[in-house]
Amino acid sequence: MAPPPRALAFQPVGAGDGALLAAIFGDVRVAAWLRPAGGEGPFTATECERMAAAGAARWTAHGFGPWLVSEAGSPVAHGGLAVKVIDGRAEVEVAWAVAAEHWRRGIASAIGARALALARELELRRVVAIARVDNAASRAVVGRLAMREEGRIMHAGLEHVFALAPDGGAACARAPQGGN
Repeated sequence: MAPPPRALAFQPVGAGDGALLAAIFGDVRVAAWLRPAGGEGPFTATECERMAAAGAARWTAHGFGPWLVSEAGSPVAHGGLAVKVIDGRAEVEVAWAVAAEHWRRGIASAIGARALALARELELRRVVAIARVDNAASRAVVGRLAMREEGRIMHAGLEHVFALAPDGGAACARAPQGGN
């Protein structure tokens, strides 16, 4: 088993962080879990640049978004909160992607816990997570976050479990607007 994470640094994704995201998403082992059905290969530099621009826009539009998570100055993960359309509905999703060499160290759980804490602070009404049914590691993170699996949905052409945060995510107030 890999060592637990040392101090993790969480920074909002910036529009210029494409090359840093490529260190995570440019690995075919990571991309294999995130690509839609029929998609292959690692994410390209151009895709990572678009991902960075979209992440920065989410922070501007919603006051929350994905973080670039680093350890000892090197990127190890990407994740946080984002408004996305899931199963035809705008949802606030907690999501994570961890560099393959850092899998099974508790980093995804740390991202999820921090994202749910932010959701409570922002009084978001509902927070969800989705995980491919065949991704035992992500489903375990969902469980560690005390999120309740509500059922299964098709997302990006693949079957996923749909989970709801405890108490819906927070003490009710702000609903998501838009989705991307």
